[in-house]
Amino acid sequence: MEREELTLKKTITLRSKNQLTIPNDVVEKLNLHQGDAFEVSVENGRVVLIPVVTIEKDQAWFWTKDWQVNEEQAQIDIENGNVKKFSSTDALFSDLDDENDEDD
Repeated sequence: MEREELTLKKTITLRSKNQLTIPNDVVEKLNLHQGDAFEVSVENGRVVLIPVVTIEKDQAWFWTKDWQVNEEQAQIDIENGNVKKFSSTDALFSDLDDENDEDD
């Protein structure tokens, strides 16, 4: 997915408790919402805020490289019709048993 380049220059003021308000047009353009998380860094004397998505620990497995590679392959198989449909779980398990018998 290509990132749309956004160039907006605004002047904002650091308030008490080191708070900044992000202008509404920036919030809308980036589809930000209350409670969103940001990575904060300093690069060449500039403060850089990058919106980030946090993933709950019990869901992190889905985003591992290996799992994503397998997800991509599964999508390719689906798109190419390389899938089977079963009328019941018994039929599914029977097919799996048949494949295991062939591998032995």
